[in-house]
Amino acid sequence: MVVMATTPLNARQGNDTLNGGNGDDTLNAGRQ
Repeated sequence: MVVMATTPLNARQGNDTLNGGNGDDTLNAGRQ
């Protein structure tokens, strides 16, 4: 959830649970 505040793009993905779950991998999650 914190990722949403920092990176809106990440929140949009939603499908990347693996990368999004980590939250630290904003670059990877955003790209996917």
